[in-house]
Amino acid sequence: MKNWKKVTATVLTASALLFGVPSEGSAAERIDYSIFAYPKTGMIKEGARGENIKILQRALNEKVKAGLKEDGVYGPLTSKAELVYQKTKSSLVDDGIYGPKTHASHSQDINSFGLPSNVLKVGSRGKPY
Repeated sequence: MKNWKKVTATVLTASALLFGVPSEGSAAERIDYSIFAYPKTGMIKEGARGENIKILQRALNEKVKAGLKEDGVYGPLTSKAELVYQKTKSSLVDDGIYGPKTHASHSQDINSFGLPSNVLKVGSRGKPY
């Protein structure tokens, strides 16, 4: 019987090492609100094209009522709409260029669904932490 316990413990330990053990911490630490994968070039500016630009144009239409045609081309109208969005956020530089801080701001606005970033504990009755 003792050998069976050793085998079971060994299998459980090996499984935990293989598949990983869930880390402790809040769920808010692991939330990724990105509206799309941020480009490797480090920014999006006039001339860029693709599906990510369509998503960005849709976000600008929703947030600043830009009235952009969702064609996937980051042209002068998209740049102007981005500038309008940036002016609504004091933490952003007003340059019309989609950089990392603008990406984070858009992602938070669009994908957080207006929910707070903190997580409630079980049984908290609506009071965070």
